Amino acid sequence: MDTAGVLKKSSGWAIAWSVLLIVLGVIAIAIPAVAAVAVTTLVAWLLIVGGIFHFVMAFSTRGAGAVLWEVLVALVYIFGGGYMLFYCPFHRKHRVAEALIAMGAKVTEFEFAPAGLTTWSVDG
Repeated sequence: MDTAGVLKKSSGWAIAWSVLLIVLGVIAIAIPAVAAVAVTTLVAWLLIVGGIFHFVMAFSTRGAGAVLWEVLVALVYIFGGGYMLFYCPFHRKHRVAEALIAMGAKVTEFEFAPAGLTTWSVDG
C-alpha cells in the first residue's frame, strides 16, 4: 500500500475517533454522575490489568530486588484498583442499592465475617 493510501485510511480512523470522543464528552457534560462512575471504573480496571502485567513481568526480571519491587508494585496496583471498584462508604450503601433496584438489578446483602462469607436474601 502506498503512502497516500495509508494516510487516507488512518485519517478516517482519526476522524471516527474524534467524533466518538466528542460524543462521549457531551454525554459526560450532560450526565456527570454516570461519567464519574465510568471513569472511575475504567481507571480501576486499568490499575488491575497493570498490576497483573507487573506480576507476570516480575518473573522475567533478574535479581531478587527487581522481582520483589515488581511484585510489590503489582500488589499495590491490584489492591488499589480493587478498592476503587468495590469500596462504597457505609452511609451511601442504601442509595447505591436503591439506584440498582430502580435499574432492575437484584441486590444481595453480604458481609465478610471472621467465620467467612455470610449472605442472606429476602424475596418479596
